[in-house]
Amino acid sequence: MKKCKKIHVCSTCKKTMYFISLENDMCVRCSDSVDFYNIGNDCVQHNDLKEAIDEYTKCINSNPFEKLLKNAYYNRAIVFSEIGKIEEAKKDYQAALKIDPSYRPAINNLRNLDDE
Repeated sequence: MKKCKKIHVCSTCKKTMYFISLENDMCVRCSDSVDFYNIGNDCVQHNDLKEAIDEYTKCINSNPFEKLLKNAYYNRAIVFSEIGKIEEAKKDYQAALKIDPSYRPAINNLRNLDDE
């Protein structure tokens, strides 16, 4: 017989969800999003930029909580910029700024791309 799932509020997205395990107080959706984001960061550290873009894209597509979404767009924009995909970088900086219009790093990096 299966154990009952418990209803709990996710510590990250604040939605009430069913959990099988409360190991990290995060629902599966948020946990997966964080994993994709962290793998993207690890790929950048190892200079695997194509894989980093793929992982940030998975994070973005997993519909993460707002702060993580902003950071995933921002980090993906940096990688796009590094590989010369300037238009994609601009779009991602703009996406991060739609979430947080006062996000200084995105404002500055977008301005720098526009000055090139």
